[in-house]
Amino acid sequence: MADPSPLDGALKKLALLSAVCLIFACESPTMPRTSSVPVKPAAAVVYNVRDQRVAGVINDCTGEGFAFDVTFSDLLGVTENANGFHATRHASIHGQAVSLLTGATYNVSDVINMTLDIGAADNFTFQDRFIMIGMGSVPNEVAHFQTHYTVTPNGDVTSSYDHFTLQCQE
Repeated sequence: MADPSPLDGALKKLALLSAVCLIFACESPTMPRTSSVPVKPAAAVVYNVRDQRVAGVINDCTGEGFAFDVTFSDLLGVTENANGFHATRHASIHGQAVSLLTGATYNVSDVINMTLDIGAADNFTFQDRFIMIGMGSVPNEVAHFQTHYTVTPNGDVTSSYDHFTLQCQE
């Protein structure tokens, strides 16, 4: 069996990221959607959504479950250029979380930035910064994730990196 190439790992991560984005896109909002569309036709496709989300997650620092009540904002732009396509995404989450075990409350902030250039060569960059600030003496959680890859027209990966940090602050 041949060793997996760096491109295989990058493509698997892109597939996982796409699945996560699809899950967020398929949830039903509890607040009316707002959209912003250019008045006259333009080269950009813009998707702009803001809605309320209620979800559950696990705190990586404490292992306890949390109920989230957050506002989710998502802005996606795609433009066609002479070389192919350029896409950007900016998403943010702001709200409150409550521990299902202790009742401790947290302020939650998450900012996601992504760029993708598809053409003769492909470039993909993804950054996510997730912050849970505990009210009182509960630990804070700060997670940061970055990934990037560049692929030449003949499929060679010329640049690739992943970086993940998790800080649990008392």
